Amino acid sequence: MIAALLFLFLAAGEHFDRAMQRLGEGHYAEALALTEQIPDPPLQALARTRCLWAAGDLGGALAAAREGLERDADGDTLRRLLWRATYLSLELGLGDLALSLCDRWENALREATDLSPSERAQWREGWGEGTGLVEARRRAEAARRIARRAERGLARAWGVALGGGGMVLLAMLYLARRSE
Repeated sequence: MIAALLFLFLAAGEHFDRAMQRLGEGHYAEALALTEQIPDPPLQALARTRCLWAAGDLGGALAAAREGLERDADGDTLRRLLWRATYLSLELGLGDLALSLCDRWENALREATDLSPSERAQWREGWGEGTGLVEARRRAEAARRIARRAERGLARAWGVALGGGGMVLLAMLYLARRSE
């Protein structure tokens, strides 16, 4: 049993590495096809996410990341899926989803037993400008505020349009009665 699990783990890593190598060489379709050979569903979803993101399919990449998050991902795979799903949702302007993912990311960091304090801090603060949880949360809150303003603006625009249309209709009725 243990030997079978070890083989599965090693095979998953080998297939993942091969797919990422082809991705790095710019062979997106081939890399994506190689992800199908990864036997670990969360790791397969992570590989698919990376391939689709690199190919420019942000919606598909987000869907793949969310699928991986539903498949009992844990440890480093969970953190990487959460990181990618969060930043993809930010790129797509989905502030509410990004905030929800930030909460999951924060919980994953809090519960992580495989991280040193410095690694945990790095996941929070990032590896460069705009890559950590703190920055993701700030951007998600900003995206949510922008979306709320846009919703309110759209509601006002509909109100003005309907009110203006009603006034035109009343004016037409008034003129029609007056001409009788």
